[in-house]
Amino acid sequence: MPVKSHRQKILEAVTALLEDITVANGYDHNVTVMRGRGRLDDNDLKQLPVVTILEAPKTEGLASPHRGPTRQCAWELFLTGFTAYESAHPTDNPHALLRDVKLALGRTRKESDANYLLGGQLKVVEITVGGGICRPPDDQHITSFFILPLTITFVENLEAP
Repeated sequence: MPVKSHRQKILEAVTALLEDITVANGYDHNVTVMRGRGRLDDNDLKQLPVVTILEAPKTEGLASPHRGPTRQCAWELFLTGFTAYESAHPTDNPHALLRDVKLALGRTRKESDANYLLGGQLKVVEITVGGGICRPPDDQHITSFFILPLTITFVENLEAP
């Protein structure tokens, strides 16, 4: 099996955090069908809610100057959550799921929490959570959804990326 990259380990940590969004853990939703990190098709949306992680469709900005094998970089991701469509208020469900995702991400900042991601082996320096937007179904989405920008700033070792 290939060696996991540092970024892959960070994605796995974020995935595990999102998979903990269950009613049993105090949230309002069960995000049990998280089909992984990538694009979903209509079959993936048969059991809602679903959250996926995509890298931002642009290249990174300039990395911080570095000497030696390490650099600090900001990695932009999009968390996208799909929920059941409600015709009277089509963005209510995405707003509720977005709240749960933000609560889960807030746990990454508490040093006493098991999901603490700052520092440690992953060398995450900062996690910036955007405001997010909620949308009704459209030409490209068959159900209501949210998009939440997430920027993870971490130290990358160029000798062992």
